[in-house]
Amino acid sequence: MTVIITIHQPSSHVYSLFNNVCLMACGRVIYLGPGDQAVPLFEKCGYPCPAYYNPADHLIRTLAVIDSDRATSMKTISKIRQGFLSTDLGQSVLAIGNANKLRAASFVTGSDTSEKTKTFFNQDYNASFWTQFLALFWRSWLTVIRDPNLLSVRLLQILITAFITGIVFFQTPVTPATIISINGIMFNHIRNMNFMLQFPNVPVITAELPIVLRENANGVYRTSAYFLAKNIAELPQYIILPILYNTIVYWMSGLYPNFWNYCFASLVTILITNVAISISYAVATIFANTDVAMTILPIFVVPIMAFGGFFITFDAIPSYFKWLSSLSYFKYGYEALAINEWDSIKVIPECFNSSMTAFALDSCPKNGHQVLESIDFSASHKIFDISILFGMFIGIRIIAYVALLIRSYNNT
Repeated sequence: MTVIITIHQPSSHVYSLFNNVCLMACGRVIYLGPGDQAVPLFEKCGYPCPAYYNPADHLIRTLAVIDSDRATSMKTISKIRQGFLSTDLGQSVLAIGNANKLRAASFVTGSDTSEKTKTFFNQDYNASFWTQFLALFWRSWLTVIRDPNLLSVRLLQILITAFITGIVFFQTPVTPATIISINGIMFNHIRNMNFMLQFPNVPVITAELPIVLRENANGVYRTSAYFLAKNIAELPQYIILPILYNTIVYWMSGLYPNFWNYCFASLVTILITNVAISISYAVATIFANTDVAMTILPIFVVPIMAFGGFFITFDAIPSYFKWLSSLSYFKYGYEALAINEWDSIKVIPECFNSSMTAFALDSCPKNGHQVLESIDFSASHKIFDISILFGMFIGIRIIAYVALLIRSYNNT
């Protein structure tokens, strides 16, 4: 009977029972052959086993990668592997397993700088980019559907919040008195989708970073393959959840009853959600630490929300703060939803009521365009707002990727 066992710290007695052993480091085979020939090989390479020492402990300790002296560890691993490949046994293993793809050239270095360049930017991988991507995509997808905190709780949160919001604003009519309420519905769209998904996503990313950095440093997969796979695996939930929220709130609250208006509102909600998630990616990859990231995130998001156009109009913002309004994704989302709603409303009937005073009639907006003017929005910005949100979504994801790339490089 053939028995294969994966083990990390066998006792000397257990080690003596092994016919053959396979020693691995950094995802590469360093030795594969009879157990009693491993220690002599290490001694030949300049790493003898001390007297009365467990040979398995000696082998594992010698091949361990020490973070504080990674360059020396890599040289040690490379030296032992080259020593193994120079033997007849190593040559046969090389021929059988096509182990030329596992050559240790990436471990050989003359300086710290060339070490990083060789093992990071020019690193050889056993699997192609496409294979890495598929494996990482499947792993990320399983994480999404298996973890109740990532899916079930979020789904329940979206449903409860949407129904409560829909009940509060149930079938709000278009009158001069409800204009502020209708604007509140649309700004709530932006605010709720931002805070419900953005903040909980940060610890999920930071918790995964140590594993990703370790696997990347060991040459298992590229940073780009991981980042692309994770983003695509998580994208469906950040499309379905916003659509679900918008569907409930849009029709319950009585926004403009037109299918295309509803579709546009869904698109805006999806873009806002993905911009918010992009920011959580960027903050998590830049700061890596959950506590620091969760502290920094509100410092950026809350001022940006204040300049979103609901609490203060654009014209009322001091000149030295107008740049913050230009960075506010809340503003672009709110303006897009406002245009989508008010541009379709041609008449506000009560503003033509003859029983109203002259002052009230003068200050009452007669149609949706006048409502947009009163909050400093322009109906011509509809496509512009969508374009800005999409650009922010892509641009901030790129920033997050660059931050992860730099962190991976420094960890190599």
